[in-house]
Amino acid sequence: MKSLFLAFVIGVFFWGCSNQDTYPIIPSLEFKSLTFGDKGRYTFTLTATFTDGDGDIGYYQDRPNDPVFDDTLSQYYYNFVLNLQVLKNGVWADSVIVYTDINFNVDSIASDNDTTYTYYNDLVSLRLPYLTQDGQNKGLKGDIEKSAFLPIPFFGDNPFVGDTIRFRAFIYDRALHKSNEIFTPGYLILTP
Repeated sequence: MKSLFLAFVIGVFFWGCSNQDTYPIIPSLEFKSLTFGDKGRYTFTLTATFTDGDGDIGYYQDRPNDPVFDDTLSQYYYNFVLNLQVLKNGVWADSVIVYTDINFNVDSIASDNDTTYTYYNDLVSLRLPYLTQDGQNKGLKGDIEKSAFLPIPFFGDNPFVGDTIRFRAFIYDRALHKSNEIFTPGYLILTP
Protein backbone atom coordinates (compact mmCIF):
# COMPACT_ATOMS: atom_id res chain seq x y z
CA MET A 1 0.00 0.00 0.00
CA LYS A 2 2.85 2.35 0.87
CA SER A 3 4.53 1.78 -2.53
CA LEU A 4 1.22 2.40 -4.35
CA PHE A 5 0.85 5.77 -2.58
CA LEU A 6 4.48 6.66 -3.40
CA ALA A 7 3.91 5.79 -7.09
CA PHE A 8 0.78 8.00 -7.08
CA VAL A 9 2.71 10.92 -5.55
CA ILE A 10 5.56 10.53 -8.06
CA GLY A 11 3.02 10.33 -10.91
CA VAL A 12 1.27 13.53 -9.75
CA PHE A 13 4.67 15.25 -9.39
CA PHE A 14 5.69 14.44 -12.97
CA TRP A 15 2.24 15.32 -14.28
CA GLY A 16 2.39 18.68 -12.51
CA CYS A 17 5.87 19.40 -13.89
CA SER A 18 4.86 18.51 -17.42
CA ASN A 19 1.83 20.84 -17.26
CA GLN A 20 3.83 23.98 -16.50
CA ASP A 21 3.50 26.34 -19.41
CA THR A 22 6.79 27.36 -20.94
CA TYR A 23 7.24 30.31 -23.25
CA PRO A 24 10.17 31.73 -25.23
CA ILE A 25 12.28 34.35 -23.41
CA ILE A 26 11.44 36.89 -26.10
CA PRO A 27 8.03 38.33 -25.21
CA SER A 28 5.10 37.69 -27.48
CA LEU A 29 1.88 39.64 -28.05
CA GLU A 30 -1.43 38.50 -29.48
CA PHE A 31 -4.27 40.85 -30.42
CA LYS A 32 -7.42 40.16 -28.39
CA SER A 33 -9.87 43.03 -28.91
CA LEU A 34 -10.36 46.69 -29.80
CA THR A 35 -13.45 48.61 -28.76
CA PHE A 36 -14.44 52.23 -29.24
CA GLY A 37 -16.55 54.47 -27.04
CA ASP A 38 -17.50 58.08 -26.55
CA LYS A 39 -16.99 59.91 -23.25
CA GLY A 40 -17.18 63.45 -24.56
CA ARG A 41 -14.34 62.46 -26.91
CA TYR A 42 -13.88 59.25 -28.77
CA THR A 43 -12.08 56.63 -26.70
CA PHE A 44 -10.66 53.21 -27.38
CA THR A 45 -9.73 50.13 -25.35
CA LEU A 46 -7.12 47.76 -26.73
CA THR A 47 -6.64 44.35 -25.13
CA ALA A 48 -3.68 42.12 -25.98
CA THR A 49 -2.42 38.85 -24.48
CA PHE A 50 1.29 38.62 -23.69
CA THR A 51 3.68 35.80 -22.78
CA ASP A 52 7.30 35.91 -21.62
CA GLY A 53 9.36 32.86 -20.66
CA ASP A 54 11.74 34.47 -18.19
CA GLY A 55 9.21 36.93 -16.76
CA ASP A 56 11.33 40.06 -17.06
CA ILE A 57 8.41 42.30 -17.95
CA GLY A 58 7.79 45.67 -16.36
CA TYR A 59 9.50 48.45 -14.45
CA TYR A 60 9.53 49.35 -10.78
CA GLN A 61 7.01 52.07 -9.98
CA ASP A 62 8.30 52.89 -6.50
CA ARG A 63 12.09 52.98 -7.00
CA PRO A 64 14.63 53.68 -9.75
CA ASN A 65 15.14 51.27 -12.61
CA ASP A 66 18.15 50.94 -14.88
CA PRO A 67 18.72 54.45 -16.33
CA VAL A 68 17.83 53.29 -19.87
CA PHE A 69 14.28 52.60 -18.60
CA ASP A 70 13.85 55.83 -16.65
CA ASP A 71 15.25 58.25 -19.27
CA THR A 72 12.21 59.86 -20.92
CA LEU A 73 14.18 60.22 -24.17
CA SER A 74 15.06 56.50 -24.32
CA GLN A 75 13.22 54.26 -26.77
CA TYR A 76 12.75 51.88 -23.79
CA TYR A 77 11.03 54.42 -21.53
CA TYR A 78 7.66 52.96 -22.53
CA ASN A 79 7.66 49.16 -22.44
CA PHE A 80 4.21 48.83 -24.04
CA VAL A 81 4.42 50.90 -27.20
CA LEU A 82 1.25 51.77 -29.03
CA ASN A 83 1.29 53.77 -32.26
CA LEU A 84 -1.54 55.10 -34.35
CA GLN A 85 -1.38 54.33 -38.06
CA VAL A 86 -3.32 55.90 -40.93
CA LEU A 87 -4.04 54.24 -44.27
CA LYS A 88 -3.01 56.60 -47.09
CA ASN A 89 -2.98 55.53 -50.72
CA GLY A 90 -3.16 51.87 -49.69
CA VAL A 91 -0.15 52.06 -47.33
CA TRP A 92 -0.24 51.99 -43.50
CA ALA A 93 2.04 54.61 -41.96
CA ASP A 94 2.73 55.60 -38.37
CA SER A 95 1.19 58.96 -37.72
CA VAL A 96 2.59 61.63 -35.47
CA ILE A 97 -0.40 63.65 -34.44
CA VAL A 98 -0.32 66.79 -32.40
CA TYR A 99 -3.37 68.86 -31.69
CA THR A 100 -4.41 71.46 -29.17
CA ASP A 101 -7.63 71.73 -27.25
CA ILE A 102 -8.45 74.89 -25.32
CA ASN A 103 -10.59 74.73 -22.20
CA PHE A 104 -12.06 78.21 -22.11
CA ASN A 105 -12.50 79.70 -18.68
CA VAL A 106 -16.14 80.81 -18.75
CA ASP A 107 -15.68 82.97 -15.65
CA SER A 108 -13.31 85.31 -17.39
CA ILE A 109 -13.12 87.28 -20.60
CA ALA A 110 -9.33 87.29 -20.56
CA SER A 111 -7.82 84.48 -22.60
CA ASP A 112 -4.83 84.18 -20.27
CA ASN A 113 -7.02 82.22 -17.83
CA ASP A 114 -7.81 79.56 -20.45
CA THR A 115 -6.18 76.14 -20.19
CA THR A 116 -4.50 74.72 -23.27
CA TYR A 117 -3.95 70.97 -23.59
CA THR A 118 -1.65 69.54 -26.23
CA TYR A 119 -2.14 65.88 -27.17
CA TYR A 120 0.41 63.61 -28.83
CA ASN A 121 -0.25 60.12 -30.06
CA ASP A 122 2.66 58.71 -28.02
CA LEU A 123 0.70 59.47 -24.84
CA VAL A 124 -1.19 56.21 -25.33
CA SER A 125 1.98 54.14 -24.77
CA LEU A 126 2.56 53.08 -21.19
CA ARG A 127 5.01 51.74 -18.62
CA LEU A 128 3.97 48.28 -17.48
CA PRO A 129 4.65 47.65 -13.78
CA TYR A 130 7.20 45.12 -12.54
CA LEU A 131 5.63 41.67 -13.04
CA THR A 132 8.46 39.19 -12.32
CA GLN A 133 7.23 36.34 -10.13
CA ASP A 134 9.06 34.76 -7.22
CA GLY A 135 9.91 31.08 -7.49
CA GLN A 136 11.44 28.82 -10.07
CA ASN A 137 8.90 29.20 -12.87
CA LYS A 138 9.23 32.82 -14.07
CA GLY A 139 7.05 32.43 -17.17
CA LEU A 140 4.28 35.00 -17.49
CA LYS A 141 1.02 35.09 -19.41
CA GLY A 142 -1.62 37.77 -19.05
CA ASP A 143 -3.67 40.49 -20.69
CA ILE A 144 -2.72 44.12 -21.15
CA GLU A 145 -5.70 46.44 -21.41
CA LYS A 146 -5.14 50.05 -22.41
CA SER A 147 -7.94 52.60 -22.54
CA ALA A 148 -7.37 56.17 -23.70
CA PHE A 149 -8.80 59.03 -25.66
CA LEU A 150 -8.16 58.71 -29.35
CA PRO A 151 -5.23 61.03 -29.94
CA ILE A 152 -6.82 62.70 -32.93
CA PRO A 153 -9.32 65.53 -33.13
CA PHE A 154 -12.81 64.12 -33.55
CA PHE A 155 -14.26 67.58 -33.32
CA GLY A 156 -14.07 70.70 -35.47
CA ASP A 157 -11.72 70.41 -38.42
CA ASN A 158 -10.84 66.71 -38.52
CA PRO A 159 -8.18 65.88 -41.11
CA PHE A 160 -8.92 62.14 -40.74
CA VAL A 161 -12.61 62.02 -41.68
CA GLY A 162 -12.87 59.36 -44.37
CA ASP A 163 -9.52 57.82 -43.44
CA THR A 164 -8.96 54.42 -41.89
CA ILE A 165 -6.86 54.13 -38.72
CA ARG A 166 -5.44 51.21 -36.76
CA PHE A 167 -3.02 50.65 -33.89
CA ARG A 168 0.37 48.95 -33.93
CA ALA A 169 1.69 47.62 -30.61
CA PHE A 170 4.67 45.77 -29.12
CA ILE A 171 6.39 45.36 -25.76
CA TYR A 172 9.98 45.40 -24.49
CA ASP A 173 11.28 43.28 -21.63
CA ARG A 174 14.11 44.29 -19.30
CA ALA A 175 16.65 42.37 -21.40
CA LEU A 176 15.70 44.79 -24.22
CA HIS A 177 14.00 42.03 -26.21
CA LYS A 178 11.26 43.40 -28.45
CA SER A 179 8.14 41.31 -28.95
CA ASN A 180 6.43 40.74 -32.25
CA GLU A 181 4.24 43.61 -33.45
CA ILE A 182 0.48 43.26 -33.47
CA PHE A 183 -1.96 45.28 -35.55
CA THR A 184 -5.59 46.00 -34.81
CA PRO A 185 -8.22 45.87 -37.52
CA GLY A 186 -8.73 49.10 -39.42
CA TYR A 187 -11.38 51.59 -38.29
CA LEU A 188 -13.01 54.03 -40.72
CA ILE A 189 -13.44 57.52 -39.26
CA LEU A 190 -16.80 58.99 -40.10
CA THR A 191 -18.09 62.48 -39.45
CA PRO A 192 -19.09 62.70 -35.76
